[in-house]
Amino acid sequence: MDEDLKGQAAKWLEEQGFPLEMRAARAMAAADLTVEISTSVPDLETGKECEVDVVASAFERLHTGYATFTLLSECKHSSDKPWIGFVGEEPNYHRPSDSVYNRIATRTGSILLLELSVGHRHRDNPVFALPKRLCYGIVRAFSQKMEDMAYAAMAKAERSCISKAAYSDRIAGEFRMPSPVEVYFPLVITDAPLFECALKEDGTPTLTEATQLTLVRNRPLGKGGHQIVQIFHENALSGFLQEFSTGWAEIAKHIREGVPTTSKVMEKHSAQEAEEPNETSQPIGDWGEPV
Repeated sequence: MDEDLKGQAAKWLEEQGFPLEMRAARAMAAADLTVEISTSVPDLETGKECEVDVVASAFERLHTGYATFTLLSECKHSSDKPWIGFVGEEPNYHRPSDSVYNRIATRTGSILLLELSVGHRHRDNPVFALPKRLCYGIVRAFSQKMEDMAYAAMAKAERSCISKAAYSDRIAGEFRMPSPVEVYFPLVITDAPLFECALKEDGTPTLTEATQLTLVRNRPLGKGGHQIVQIFHENALSGFLQEFSTGWAEIAKHIREGVPTTSKVMEKHSAQEAEEPNETSQPIGDWGEPV
């Protein structure tokens, strides 16, 4: 083998994002999550297949199916260009009233989230808890391209989660099955240095080094609520995954103890399916909406 060629290939590989994807997948597998690398979801905007770098899921048995919490992750190599998150000035700036319910989910997944939010039992659960400082925007420093990598990665992770939830509801509707209980968390994992940007009293910006940025944005007009995207430096990923696994164990325990509203919805759909097995299914639009 040509050692010089091998060395060139190794150097080229260091400048790509593939090793970051592999390290992220390894960390998620170590946290006892079911992992897929370089998988596809249907894109909500284009209808075409959209690649997701790493997908990791946790499951808990619920009635005739499973409750699934899934991390959809974009991995971006940007070690030479920092990412900057812009922090709101007020303590409650862009802060959701309920960090449990304000998540991307299927129809029945949203019912489960609503049930989990009752009594604020999981408000401080690591799966749902939000940091004190929240960001409303993000940018990659020193970028000369029209499309900003940091913003594009955040938007793609968010869009992939929305598309996957809508697609699951659509397929369930077409086959007259109950909507699956699925909750999605958009993540971005990067080796870029992360900074929070806030304003001093005199109006000049100040940067604070960070290992995680949490972006909270309003949902599209008419949807209500917020959408939450988390961005992690890869060095902070293992710590987050440990906390996520601990939080998921508490949620799974709650599900085993009983989530009667969610179970009732699934039982109702199952009963209707058993009573009317030969009826033609209701026409379904492109993304799960009845027509």
